[in-house]
Amino acid sequence: MNIGGSVRIGVLTSKEKLEPSLAKESSNDHNMTFVRALIRGSGFNRGKSQFTLDLRSKYNPYGTLDAAAETLAPQTSNIIQQASFEKLSKFKGFYYKLGVFPIKEAGINNAGMELGIRTSRSTRYSVFVGQEPTDNPDRSATKTIGGSLVGVHLTTEPKKKGGRQSRYMSNAIIRAPNQDLKSSEPRTWFYHNAYWQIGRKNRLFTNAELDLSPNSSLQHLWLSWWRTFSRKTHGTLLVNRIDTTRYEMRRNPRDALVASPVITFKYDLSQKISPKMKVMYSATYSRRDSDGLAKSDFSTGFILPRYLGNNTSVGITGGVRNNFRSSDLYIKAGANYYSQNFDMDADLTISQEKYITGENLSARIIDIWGGYYISKQLQGGFGAQSINDGQANIQTLMITIGYRFGKQSITPHRTQAPDREVI
Repeated sequence: MNIGGSVRIGVLTSKEKLEPSLAKESSNDHNMTFVRALIRGSGFNRGKSQFTLDLRSKYNPYGTLDAAAETLAPQTSNIIQQASFEKLSKFKGFYYKLGVFPIKEAGINNAGMELGIRTSRSTRYSVFVGQEPTDNPDRSATKTIGGSLVGVHLTTEPKKKGGRQSRYMSNAIIRAPNQDLKSSEPRTWFYHNAYWQIGRKNRLFTNAELDLSPNSSLQHLWLSWWRTFSRKTHGTLLVNRIDTTRYEMRRNPRDALVASPVITFKYDLSQKISPKMKVMYSATYSRRDSDGLAKSDFSTGFILPRYLGNNTSVGITGGVRNNFRSSDLYIKAGANYYSQNFDMDADLTISQEKYITGENLSARIIDIWGGYYISKQLQGGFGAQSINDGQANIQTLMITIGYRFGKQSITPHRTQAPDREVI
């Protein structure tokens, strides 16, 4: 039996200072400490079984409201992300999984069991029953009440034909608690996830959630089509729709709009001018469902891969956008560095924004992130962001460190910087 795992600890702190004229409070700080412990055992029962234990904990000093004292009080959250035992089936036959575990073929977490049959190397059917975990970070940012869950999925993954043809598809129907806190009626939806590699020139990825009851609507859609036109030119078409929950989870720190479903269309085109220069073009259009506000963004820029050396890459982009409630001009410059033991990316974005209220703002955003590799077992990451737009000053820092043990794959060390647009 092979045992492997990791322990990771991290700290995130954010300091936000607001203009006194904009709010009663002049600060809106956020701090969090989080720990993750993962252990996995495989190779026993003649290689047909394995177990996984994934525990997570976070401490937030402002995590809960003390209504009596009218203050924010500390909160500690402990989550069993996964605690499962499973019997595998690599060729044909039945397989099962018990405990708390993610079902990636259905895009959910389940506390219960999954029973399936593999009819061939490429096709398998499965039924799962149980409860939605009471604090499920993958399903909702707000609802923490567990409830019964049942579903089925069909997954196909034909054998790859070299590097030119490959395909993966999973389709599922799930019935689970409604994420809408105002509704007590269970939700039934269809989940789809697929990837197609069609020759060397086309790559398509699709992911969708379609509600069937109590209401019929498209909750989530991600469609990405990568197309190569020539050895020097390729483009990517993206269609993305998110619901209100995903909007809240991905909200930009400067976004003050009410959460709303949003649909986005985006096209990126890359053209290689020379071995040390690439030109990028991008066009984006987004529209909010709740108020009909729209966003359009057009930009162009260039990238200089390995211009300053094999371990560096730099780039600059400029554009114009109608950003829902403002008309903006912006410029973004960035650089990255990669080596065997350290990598870092840094971006600076400066924008001039004219709002429909007549207000003008000058915003500056600095993003820095990367990783460090002390040894094959000891690795970590970091990230920092600085935002200043005249109304708020937000400084955020996150640092993580992790230790890996046992027999498991290790992230390969890099000796040369990749092109910036594919990072």
